[in-house]
Amino acid sequence: DLQALRYIDGLPSSFQFFLPLGAAGALHLPSAAFLPPPKEKRLSPELPLPKQLVCRWSKCNQFFDLLQDLVDHVNDFHVKPEKDAGYCCHWEGCARHGRGFNARWGCGGRGGRPGRTGTPLTAAWPCLRYKMLIHIRTHTNEKPHRCPTCNKSFSRLENLKIHNRSHTGEKPYICPYEGCNKRYSNSSDRFKHTRTHY
Repeated sequence: DLQALRYIDGLPSSFQFFLPLGAAGALHLPSAAFLPPPKEKRLSPELPLPKQLVCRWSKCNQFFDLLQDLVDHVNDFHVKPEKDAGYCCHWEGCARHGRGFNARWGCGGRGGRPGRTGTPLTAAWPCLRYKMLIHIRTHTNEKPHRCPTCNKSFSRLENLKIHNRSHTGEKPYICPYEGCNKRYSNSSDRFKHTRTHY
């Protein structure tokens, strides 16, 4: 009676054992000589070793032992300055879905939006490459910027600079409202504060 049988989980598909529902203590597995070696001892080109990192770029799936090797691979082979194609992320499962980056925001004047203000397309490439490299760090978990005081790591140098202010006490962002002397270590906290003046 198949309804009175249950499947024993954790065994390879070639070793499917069934027991009557009340026979939990009467389980006899085959000798180890009949079982395949544990997964971590099997060397297969398709499966990474437990500590290996995998490049999940579309159609790549190469394995790496060191984070720096993965980062170098992604930067050298996938994040190329393809001037005609632009910078697009093709990491499996990426929320950007292959959309490119634009140079209009967040590059501190290191390039403008191509064609808008007479800025040539080539002026935007350094900014686009920077945005792409920072984005790729969300996939590789690379955090190359380390705080010398507490060893906390950051993917962006800008974030390390803001973090360092927590150690130095520096608060360069001053509330712009007359009579208010509040100071903040980052612009977003100052912005939140200025909304209390409305």
